[in-house]
Amino acid sequence: MKYIMPFFVVAVILASGCTQTPDSTGADLGMIDCGSDRECFTQNLETCTPAKFSYDLGKEENLTIGFEVISEVRGPEGDNCVTYMKVIKADIPQEFTELYPEMKNLEGLDMTCRIPQSLLSDHEEALQTMSPTANYCEGSFIDMINSFTERT
Repeated sequence: MKYIMPFFVVAVILASGCTQTPDSTGADLGMIDCGSDRECFTQNLETCTPAKFSYDLGKEENLTIGFEVISEVRGPEGDNCVTYMKVIKADIPQEFTELYPEMKNLEGLDMTCRIPQSLLSDHEEALQTMSPTANYCEGSFIDMINSFTERT
């Protein structure tokens, strides 16, 4: 149970991802590279300005779970803001993957979210809308979350 909460924290952070195709760097969109600066990414997310962000939850939160993601804000699409997230690296402890086998193969999983821009002005609300339990996201990461939650 101690791993479930960090996992969902990761999911929320991942959901704040964005732009382009999974293998894209964003260079051709004039995307702002926020590096690991969460504040930079959050500011660009709130305005739906193309930006990218990389995050290692294990290092940042001092957890035994290593979880590195790339998130991108792709920009507006109609009344929505399109975001993208991809798991780059996932080091999940064996005792956790024995209980939840679907957690073994997280690397490469991704999701795209189409979030109503009206929800982005409040950072906390924006993060909630990007939660995998919200209905704004789709992709292989969401499929894995759904299989995980069906078992619990």
